[in-house]
Amino acid sequence: MPAESDSDERPPYGRSIVDPPDHIVRDGTFVLGCFNGPPGKANMLDVERPYHYPVPRWVKDFRCKEWVAFQFGNERWFFFTALYEAKSVGLAQFSAWDREREKILEFRRIVPLGRFGIGEALDGKTLSCSNRRQSLQYSFDISAGSMTVQARMARHGTRPAFDGAFTFAFNTRQTAASAVCLPLGLNRAMYSTKVLMPMRGWFDVGGERTELDGPDSMGIIDDHKGYYPYRM
Repeated sequence: MPAESDSDERPPYGRSIVDPPDHIVRDGTFVLGCFNGPPGKANMLDVERPYHYPVPRWVKDFRCKEWVAFQFGNERWFFFTALYEAKSVGLAQFSAWDREREKILEFRRIVPLGRFGIGEALDGKTLSCSNRRQSLQYSFDISAGSMTVQARMARHGTRPAFDGAFTFAFNTRQTAASAVCLPLGLNRAMYSTKVLMPMRGWFDVGGERTELDGPDSMGIIDDHKGYYPYRM
């Protein structure tokens, strides 16, 4: 058989990654693409005719699902936390998985019609959900290069109390954000920004405190919105 020529080789898949737009919706239409950073504003509700007919802004708001989530940890601990606005309900969740002892510590709170104030941009915001037993708070000072997560749960039955605070470094020297706006049909789309960041912090379980610092302490944020179908 003759040897294959270089022209027969298929090039690797690629896509254009461009600078982010100031707004994810421009002139009523989504700016689709892959970006090397977050847009100035994720103004999802400015889209026109996301369904076949014009709909009021409150309908668009109700149908647009939004969440901010973090995954982070070190060699021993893995953490997942999210503030999720489904509009019909809100969900606040914090989970901590101890790899050494194979135990999970967590709380989940469902809030009917709950909202945490995610909005079009995170910089300068504090998002939180709390009651007497549990609290979860995200703080964003993106212009100064930091994000923080704080979580607390009081002792309840056989479940031990825990408390933690974690700070993520968000800067061009240590991180490279990625964002997308991808079509979901008609004039609907989903938007997401993800960033892998170094982090440091502490986590206390029943008086046993663990410091998280060093090269194995990393975290990812997902800032996410989408006009998803009823069956997600």
